[in-house]
Amino acid sequence: MLQMTSNGLWLERVSALLAAKEEFLVDKYLDPRHPLLKELELKDLQLVGKDKELADKDRVLRALYASLSWRITAPLRWLYDKMLPKSSKKASRETNAHTRT
Repeated sequence: MLQMTSNGLWLERVSALLAAKEEFLVDKYLDPRHPLLKELELKDLQLVGKDKELADKDRVLRALYASLSWRITAPLRWLYDKMLPKSSKKASRETNAHTRT
Protein backbone atom coordinates (compact mmCIF):
# COMPACT_ATOMS: atom_id res chain seq x y z
CA MET A 1 0.00 0.00 0.00
CA LEU A 2 1.78 3.19 1.18
CA GLN A 3 5.46 3.02 1.95
CA MET A 4 6.56 5.37 4.71
CA THR A 5 10.09 5.97 3.47
CA SER A 6 9.73 9.69 3.82
CA ASN A 7 7.20 11.66 5.84
CA GLY A 8 6.86 14.21 3.04
CA LEU A 9 6.21 11.56 0.40
CA TRP A 10 3.74 9.70 2.64
CA LEU A 11 1.86 12.91 3.45
CA GLU A 12 1.74 13.83 -0.23
CA ARG A 13 0.25 10.45 -1.15
CA VAL A 14 -2.34 10.61 1.63
CA SER A 15 -3.31 14.11 0.56
CA ALA A 16 -3.72 12.94 -3.03
CA LEU A 17 -5.92 10.03 -1.93
CA LEU A 18 -8.09 12.32 0.22
CA ALA A 19 -8.44 14.80 -2.64
CA ALA A 20 -9.51 12.01 -5.00
CA LYS A 21 -12.04 10.72 -2.46
CA GLU A 22 -13.42 14.23 -1.90
CA GLU A 23 -13.75 14.78 -5.66
CA PHE A 24 -15.60 11.47 -5.99
CA LEU A 25 -18.03 12.38 -3.20
CA VAL A 26 -18.65 15.85 -4.60
CA ASP A 27 -19.30 14.44 -8.06
CA LYS A 28 -21.58 11.75 -6.69
CA TYR A 29 -23.69 13.74 -4.23
CA LEU A 30 -23.70 17.26 -5.67
CA ASP A 31 -24.85 16.19 -9.09
CA PRO A 32 -28.10 18.14 -9.66
CA ARG A 33 -29.72 14.96 -10.95
CA HIS A 34 -29.01 13.05 -7.75
CA PRO A 35 -32.29 11.88 -6.15
CA LEU A 36 -31.22 12.94 -2.65
CA LEU A 37 -30.72 16.53 -3.83
CA LYS A 38 -34.17 16.52 -5.41
CA GLU A 39 -35.64 15.21 -2.17
CA LEU A 40 -33.74 17.86 -0.21
CA GLU A 41 -35.10 20.60 -2.45
CA LEU A 42 -38.63 19.27 -1.93
CA LYS A 43 -38.13 19.23 1.84
CA ASP A 44 -36.81 22.80 1.71
CA LEU A 45 -39.93 23.90 -0.15
CA GLN A 46 -42.14 22.11 2.38
CA LEU A 47 -40.25 23.80 5.20
CA VAL A 48 -40.78 27.23 3.65
CA GLY A 49 -44.49 26.45 3.38
CA LYS A 50 -44.66 25.38 7.02
CA ASP A 51 -42.79 28.53 8.07
CA LYS A 52 -45.37 30.66 6.26
CA GLU A 53 -48.21 28.68 7.82
CA LEU A 54 -46.72 29.12 11.29
CA ALA A 55 -46.23 32.85 10.73
CA ASP A 56 -49.89 33.15 9.66
CA LYS A 57 -51.06 31.32 12.78
CA ASP A 58 -48.85 33.52 14.98
CA ARG A 59 -50.35 36.60 13.35
CA VAL A 60 -53.89 35.32 13.98
CA LEU A 61 -53.08 34.53 17.62
CA ARG A 62 -51.54 37.97 18.20
CA ALA A 63 -54.63 39.57 16.69
CA LEU A 64 -56.88 37.46 18.92
CA TYR A 65 -54.98 38.30 22.10
CA ALA A 66 -55.00 41.99 21.18
CA SER A 67 -58.73 42.01 20.44
CA LEU A 68 -61.24 43.84 22.58
CA SER A 69 -63.28 40.69 23.20
CA TRP A 70 -60.23 38.83 24.55
CA ARG A 71 -59.45 41.68 26.93
CA ILE A 72 -63.08 42.03 28.04
CA THR A 73 -63.43 38.33 28.82
CA ALA A 74 -60.12 38.12 30.74
CA PRO A 75 -61.83 38.49 34.16
CA LEU A 76 -64.25 35.69 33.27
CA ARG A 77 -61.41 33.37 32.31
CA TRP A 78 -59.57 34.24 35.51
CA LEU A 79 -62.71 33.58 37.61
CA TYR A 80 -63.32 30.32 35.78
CA ASP A 81 -59.74 29.19 36.52
CA LYS A 82 -60.14 30.05 40.21
CA MET A 83 -63.52 28.37 40.68
CA LEU A 84 -62.95 25.15 38.77
CA PRO A 85 -61.32 22.37 40.81
CA LYS A 86 -57.85 21.36 39.63
CA SER A 87 -58.94 17.79 38.87
CA SER A 88 -61.57 19.07 36.44
CA LYS A 89 -59.00 21.29 34.73
CA LYS A 90 -56.66 18.35 34.26
CA ALA A 91 -59.42 16.14 32.84
CA SER A 92 -60.53 18.96 30.54
CA ARG A 93 -56.99 19.49 29.23
CA GLU A 94 -56.55 15.76 28.60
CA THR A 95 -59.84 15.61 26.72
CA ASN A 96 -58.89 18.63 24.62
CA ALA A 97 -55.48 17.15 23.86
CA HIS A 98 -57.05 13.89 22.65
CA THR A 99 -59.57 15.65 20.41
CA ARG A 100 -56.87 17.78 18.73
CA THR A 101 -54.79 14.82 17.55
